[in-house]
Amino acid sequence: MEPKDLEIVEISNIKIIKIFLASSSELKSDREQFEIFINRKNKEYIRKGIFLELVMWEDFLDAMSRTRLQDEYNKAIANCNVFVSLFLTKVGQYTEEEFEKALATFKANKRLLIYTYFKDSSISLSQVTSEINRLLDFKKKLSDLGHFYTNYADINDLKYKFSEQLNKIIPDNIQQEILSTPNVINDDLISIINSVPSPPGVGLKDFGFQVVTVNSRGEEVKRTQSQAQYFTEELGNGITLDMVAIAGGKFLMGTEDEEIERLVKKFGWSGLRREKPQHEVTVQPFFMGKYPVTQGQWKAVASLPKVKRDLEADPSKFKGGNRPVEQVSWEDAEEFCQRLSKQTRREYRLPTEAEWEYACRAGTTTPFHFGETITDKLANYNASQTYASESQGELRQKTTAVGIFSPNVFGLYDMHGNVWEWCEDDFHENYGGAPIDGIAWLSGFSSAKVMRGGSWSSYPLFCRSAIRYIPTRDDRSSRIGFRVVCVAPRTT
Repeated sequence: MEPKDLEIVEISNIKIIKIFLASSSELKSDREQFEIFINRKNKEYIRKGIFLELVMWEDFLDAMSRTRLQDEYNKAIANCNVFVSLFLTKVGQYTEEEFEKALATFKANKRLLIYTYFKDSSISLSQVTSEINRLLDFKKKLSDLGHFYTNYADINDLKYKFSEQLNKIIPDNIQQEILSTPNVINDDLISIINSVPSPPGVGLKDFGFQVVTVNSRGEEVKRTQSQAQYFTEELGNGITLDMVAIAGGKFLMGTEDEEIERLVKKFGWSGLRREKPQHEVTVQPFFMGKYPVTQGQWKAVASLPKVKRDLEADPSKFKGGNRPVEQVSWEDAEEFCQRLSKQTRREYRLPTEAEWEYACRAGTTTPFHFGETITDKLANYNASQTYASESQGELRQKTTAVGIFSPNVFGLYDMHGNVWEWCEDDFHENYGGAPIDGIAWLSGFSSAKVMRGGSWSSYPLFCRSAIRYIPTRDDRSSRIGFRVVCVAPRTT
């Protein structure tokens, strides 16, 4: 479910964003505090030409009967830009109905953003009631719909988390600091309406992180707080695998012809023409490894029963449980995915080329998700050569532990450098005839596969979001690793 741009009413140069707040009566205090919070935010946003109009069910009570004016109420939900619902231990008499109305509105015009929050609570078995069971059924319903909900600890936590979402939906032309940066994020890709099938029996958790943007000189021009959701796969002996939710959407894959020719002339490598023609691709939602597969994760899965081929338990040159596994072939990576799928009863596989580039870009259109260039403070690569106007940096000559550099806005780490990452696709000389639905491009048996992202030894040109490297499927090198994706959960 991908929302279109918000249809914001504009009055006297003030843009009005209508927010509908729904909650059960047990959260009356949080609802009142939320209203105060919105009023305070308006003092900030009014200077930017924005007014947040909060709409609540109390606004639709008949003065005489104190009953709800249903028609006006339904129209109000349909006319809002944002729908927020709060839950604690029960769904509430009307709140589920309000959510259904909001969901129907979203399906009809794709313009309503839906944010659902559950307040943390401790419930013992003796406290389980029909209301609790109804709440649990409602949570399951949300998961079946592919709708993420967010937990919050208290009103301050709720205000912080909703502030983060406000930062994403305020129009770009109002936030001048966004205009001044070279790295443009497509807000459509970051909506709360992420239709990612939630794995059964697995709860999604939130994690926060900072996203860095640099200019062509490698100077930091922006640092923002962001948030994503993930689930954790237990691999045994304390080893875990974090899988980050990636919302579906559309993006331009590859590089413009004019830019390719500029880079060919500057760097003298014609292989860049593999990145054309640039074309629009629609990608379905999926989960992707927060990091490249580590040596600790590899060893845990390599100990599982064989599916098709043997796996060496410790193949890497640069040792370290939290360093990426390397010196693994495409077929080794496939065996890893098959063993993991069999063990977890969830479908794990290598990402398609389209999924990988979509996840790496995370809504950006610049050469790197960091912006116009990268530096050795942002990634592990051969920084002795420069890409734009940044200073030369360090060549570390080895892999580094995963996750020590800043992630992209999706919450994915090490997408540029460290190790090349295998993709599912066969090699094709360019994108002529490529699928536009994000699936793997296979042409029967092929000895050549595709890798993405660059490695610790790669010049920055070869670490770009669009770069395509073509090894044979049995290639093993200390520069080659992979990460996994998880798709729709199995039902049998």
